[in-house]
Amino acid sequence: MYTTNDAGAKITPADYLASATIASAWKKSQTKNDDVLFYNCTSTNENTFLWRESFEKNKHLFMEYAPYKKIIWYPNLTFTSSYIWNMTCLILFQLFPAMFLDLFRMLSGKKPIFTSLQMKVIKGIKIFYYFTTRNFLFETDKLHNLFNSLDKDDKIKFYFDHTTIYWPDYFENGGRNLRKYILKESELNIPKAQQKLRKLYYADRSLKIFGVLLLSYYLWQLTQWVLT
Repeated sequence: MYTTNDAGAKITPADYLASATIASAWKKSQTKNDDVLFYNCTSTNENTFLWRESFEKNKHLFMEYAPYKKIIWYPNLTFTSSYIWNMTCLILFQLFPAMFLDLFRMLSGKKPIFTSLQMKVIKGIKIFYYFTTRNFLFETDKLHNLFNSLDKDDKIKFYFDHTTIYWPDYFENGGRNLRKYILKESELNIPKAQQKLRKLYYADRSLKIFGVLLLSYYLWQLTQWVLT
């Protein structure tokens, strides 16, 4: 992931945005002028996190609570502030393996799908770079005042107080629900998915060690050839 060390994530849960939209419409109906009201509906500056920090602290949630049974390789997310190194890693560790898998599919008479899929993934990831490499500061006092202007019952029905979000729970619940409702995975499959993930972990580490040893061998051979 291409990001800077101080880039903060400014996000909001979808239901918070919906509730804030409804509340802002109500607030506008209470005014008698034609002024346009603007609200920054996002995580507050007091309750935010860094992109790098969020993934490093919450990646274990995927391993423990939301592993995907149909995963084909062990996921590994690293961070860099170098765009060149980031693109190099995407090509070496995402695009090349996809091309390798498509080669096997073609040899077996099947249609190649992984390369085009991986190109779409890389294209989608690059969209986030504008946000993961910049630190935005949004004024949210008006949003906070809007929430405080609601009565007790409406605060419960249309809750959007970002200061109370506990991000670890947010990511854990998000991972669980992503697995259940988007990927259509049963919670009964979690033990099998965790077991598969552990096997893929050892396969991933073994392959990387083999790659490093192989590269070291060829570099040593090249050095010997140059010296002689």
